Amino acid sequence: MPSFPFQVEVVDPGGRFVLCRELERNRFLLSPGARLADCPVSHVSQPMALDAQGEPRVDLYLFRLERPGDAQHFQVGATVYLNAEEAPRVLIP
Repeated sequence: MPSFPFQVEVVDPGGRFVLCRELERNRFLLSPGARLADCPVSHVSQPMALDAQGEPRVDLYLFRLERPGDAQHFQVGATVYLNAEEAPRVLIP
């Protein structure tokens, strides 16, 4: 399974999610068995957020942790890797 680098921006104190910034522009699919920093994740979404200039942040991803206790493995500013499937490339004729 390929690895995709992210930087941790927010760790939910309740352990439900981790907000990360994508470090390389890639397309991935969160399939069964996907792991962020070797912790199972069950869902991913892109929250609506703006940067300091008021532009949309399209580099943010919110990962839902399967086990709340795994939040202790994440630190703000750390680089973590998502092990997930690469999304297929769509060719437009």
